[in-house]
Amino acid sequence: MKTMHGLKPYFDRLRRILKETRKETEFFVAVCFLITIMAIFVYTVAHSVIRNAANDPQNAMAMDAAFLLSHNAPMGPIVPEIGVELSRSQETFIQVYDEKGSLLDSNATLNGKSLKISKKALSYAKKHGESYTTWQPEKGVRIAAVIVAFQGQNPGFVVTGRSLYTAESRIADAAKLCLLFWTIMMLSAYSFYRFRVRK
Repeated sequence: MKTMHGLKPYFDRLRRILKETRKETEFFVAVCFLITIMAIFVYTVAHSVIRNAANDPQNAMAMDAAFLLSHNAPMGPIVPEIGVELSRSQETFIQVYDEKGSLLDSNATLNGKSLKISKKALSYAKKHGESYTTWQPEKGVRIAAVIVAFQGQNPGFVVTGRSLYTAESRIADAAKLCLLFWTIMMLSAYSFYRFRVRK
């Protein structure tokens, strides 16, 4: 009780200061809120643009391959002979599945072994014609994958993908820049607030 009684003058002083600077405080809080919303918006836009751009090469490759396969072109020339080891490579790979989800051809390996995308992902692409997804076959390996369903005499799916390492590094850089922007703007707003309060 003695401690609370001793602190009472400080609380009274704080209440008096807040009352006298109510308008400045409300304006400062509003500005802080606006700065935070702006930083989140900029980061969200940057994240979306970078992540969607990571699908561009695979999308073109998958569409072209699906068109050829729907017209009964042989898989040999479509799937490159040069393998892509996903644990270290950022090259684009291509896979061909039949309509039941069985892997027919692929130039992608992970730790020396072939890998298959889930049948659930293939079913979604079959329903919608195509699908864009982040495929993580194991921890530390994240792939921007594009799945395109094709029809024809032997219907199936084309899956193309490449590592998200570069895209996610750019997203991390964008996050750092947004955080720097937020920090500078918040410090500027606080400095202006202190100036107004003192005045």
